[in-house]
Amino acid sequence: MHLLLSLIASLATAAPEPSTEAQPEGAVATQEAPTQVPLLDAEGSPVLDEEGKPVMVDAPPPAPLIPGTVTPDSPHWDLEEYYAAGTYEPGLAMVNARLTSAPDDVVLHWMKIRFMYELGELNLDRPRDEKLAWYKEMVDTAEHGLELAPDDPHLHFAYSVALGRYGTTKGILSVMSSISTVEASLLKSIPDGWAYRTVGGAEHLPCHSYMALGVFYRLVPDSWIVSVLTGARGDMRKSVQWLEKAATCQPEAVQITKELAASRICLGQQTNQQAIVDVGMAELRAIPGFEDIMHTDHIDRKHAQMLLEKPEMACSYSRDGQQEHDMDALEKARKEAG
Repeated sequence: MHLLLSLIASLATAAPEPSTEAQPEGAVATQEAPTQVPLLDAEGSPVLDEEGKPVMVDAPPPAPLIPGTVTPDSPHWDLEEYYAAGTYEPGLAMVNARLTSAPDDVVLHWMKIRFMYELGELNLDRPRDEKLAWYKEMVDTAEHGLELAPDDPHLHFAYSVALGRYGTTKGILSVMSSISTVEASLLKSIPDGWAYRTVGGAEHLPCHSYMALGVFYRLVPDSWIVSVLTGARGDMRKSVQWLEKAATCQPEAVQITKELAASRICLGQQTNQQAIVDVGMAELRAIPGFEDIMHTDHIDRKHAQMLLEKPEMACSYSRDGQQEHDMDALEKARKEAG
């Protein structure tokens, strides 16, 4: 039905006036034939003419690009295609090869971190020492890139991701020492007027920076001692505000909506306002109608359902922590079955 309405709208659009611009001497005036598509009925079947042939109409104009979306003119477009297709290992190998000959290419630095992050997400069951070495390389890559471009917002986002992964894997003391740095880098990744979006939207900035800040302010304890020790402090209202910005920036995104709902439910519970809790629950119930954007959306769908069933988990909810819990439970079940 949506396509049919688009076709009807395109047919209702007036044809452009012929160009009156003078042609260079000897030039042959040409007009490209518009792309034709079959006209569809309300059920999505082609409409046929008297001879039984599909009725052809002009295709609707392409939807405008979302601001910041990469194009074939973007740096390292082939690597963007690798990332969009989920071919992370070949993409990382290509990045490393290019960094050998172009070690000061800033874009390659955050692209390397992004490929490494995705591969790390797919290999969470690796030994701890291997994960630490992997995430330390991500941190080192970000720090080298920031030496080259101290104000690059994409590098700051990548740095915050790398620090978060390394810190949570190494342990609580490492997390405590890097909390304020993570917050500072996230805040530097959202300059006014800057945007970046991969093909398909798996990485969408500043939307994902807003989301990361919202999760950050939910998970960091709201206590004076934490503020003294780390220079940062949790704030559930800030968490909801940042996640609302993320949801406005990237509507109907599974992960963002789930995180917003978790913070909203927690805020409602902390302030004894059931109306706020109800809004968060409604947001969770809307998620099954969303399309997948990221390869991890199936995990977030599962966790959204879990939060619906156990909203008391909202304040302490962490996708990473829940994933580890799920993996431990699966391993325990395997041992008991064996």
